[in-house]
Amino acid sequence: MPFDFQAENHAVEVRTNPFATKFVCGAMPWFGDDLTLLAKELLASRRIGCAIVGPHGTGKSTLLENLAPALGQVRIRLGPEGIAAESNSDGNLVWLQLRRGRAGDLAFSPWECIRQSKPHWCKGGILILDGYEQLYPWQRLRLLIRLQLSGMRLLATSHRHHLALQTILETSVSDSIVHKVIGHLLRYCPEDQAAKEWLHAKAKQALLSHRGNLREALMDLYDCYRDREFLACREHV
Repeated sequence: MPFDFQAENHAVEVRTNPFATKFVCGAMPWFGDDLTLLAKELLASRRIGCAIVGPHGTGKSTLLENLAPALGQVRIRLGPEGIAAESNSDGNLVWLQLRRGRAGDLAFSPWECIRQSKPHWCKGGILILDGYEQLYPWQRLRLLIRLQLSGMRLLATSHRHHLALQTILETSVSDSIVHKVIGHLLRYCPEDQAAKEWLHAKAKQALLSHRGNLREALMDLYDCYRDREFLACREHV
């Protein structure tokens, strides 16, 4: 189960801003489609590769965090620097977070991260790639061939569709999801309904300015939470 910073600290940090980075970018429940059905669809698919597609900040990584337990156990998890954050020899999931770094720095190379994970591949396992678009076209082709030869499958997140991958879900942010996420972040805060609705309205405005990126919109609320307008809203209720 993902570590819940707020559940751990709410007794001693009631005044902590709920829109701090450690909450907004930390463990978050999935408020979208039913993950049980999604997991069944993924496991039943005959394609080597499947993809979760959506713009920045629409919950692709959050979906992976909540979907993974229905797919098996994590065998190894590598961050962008190639450092194992999680390891279990009995697991079937090899989880990689890809990103591009400084030119010539192999530690930040997406392909180098994949190469380091290869000894942990197992027949019938699933390679989870968070950031498929970080690979060059020839790397994607080579990866799919190697996965097929190894008896592995691929589950990737991407900002766009790929012909070689079956899109199993497109992420987007609805007004209902915004409301639920704000309610989740405020669940240990003694705010009344009027204040929550005010923050919800602010989040909708921020979401428009960030073109649907909920993560960036929520980070904007950090300042709103401390804003005088918010304090005035609480005083007049």
